[in-house]
Amino acid sequence: MDLIKKYFYITLGSLVFAVGFALFLSPQNIAPGGVSGIAVIITHFFPNISNGTVILLLNIPLLIAGTAIFGLRFLFGTVWASFLLSAFVSVIEYLIPNPPSSDLFCCALSGGIIMGTGIGLVFRQNVTTGGTDIAVKILQRKMPHIKTGIIFLIIDSFIVILSGIVFGNIDTLIYSGFALCVSTLSFNYILYGGMRAKLVIIIDSDVSHLAKTMSEEAGVTVIKGIGAYSGEKKIVMICAVDKRKYPVIMTIVKKTSPESVVITAPAESFIHGHSIV
Repeated sequence: MDLIKKYFYITLGSLVFAVGFALFLSPQNIAPGGVSGIAVIITHFFPNISNGTVILLLNIPLLIAGTAIFGLRFLFGTVWASFLLSAFVSVIEYLIPNPPSSDLFCCALSGGIIMGTGIGLVFRQNVTTGGTDIAVKILQRKMPHIKTGIIFLIIDSFIVILSGIVFGNIDTLIYSGFALCVSTLSFNYILYGGMRAKLVIIIDSDVSHLAKTMSEEAGVTVIKGIGAYSGEKKIVMICAVDKRKYPVIMTIVKKTSPESVVITAPAESFIHGHSIV
């Protein structure tokens, strides 16, 4: 059952990706990085070839290289996603030759959101859509000192800039970069969630009075600690609070314990695998 669910979401994600790309981005020559962006550039010179075919042809050598390096476990889900993505793009371009909009901003925004959502659905199944994802994995293994995000940024930025040069249009470059940013935000939201909670850490010598007041608004955990430099005993309060209550909590801290050290960060709180804030 889990396997069926996994491949259902891979299929759904590939379809959603294809809709965003084939209906909104490629018709306007918007190249949002990755293999799909390269496909937009190549089909400019070879208009009789579909973007889906180009994506598949570009993916095949990358899939072979990825399998050779990462093994067969890497192969199956990624091959499924890659072939489906290429097929869906070709079918959509054939069935719907006329895009729903010609407005560049609308297409970049809509296409970026939809495409990023599709990628996120696929990645949540621990599978990639192929393309530059494989290239980045390979490069990261060869150069582990370079962050994965930096490699993605370099490759995608190069493709976006190349699209502006090939099409000789600054609008194409700008909207390709915009679509890439929107797609990345959408992808991160689907993959990591909205981060609806804030993590609040409060450090002071005595926060007993504060803990009692805060516990009326959110769950609080108190830990005894010792300052590493001073050796002084400290009390550490940890609280994961919904963003809507975050201003209330900070007001309580400022009024009740203004000398405390306060650290905040985005968070997601879980219990038994389910989000609770």
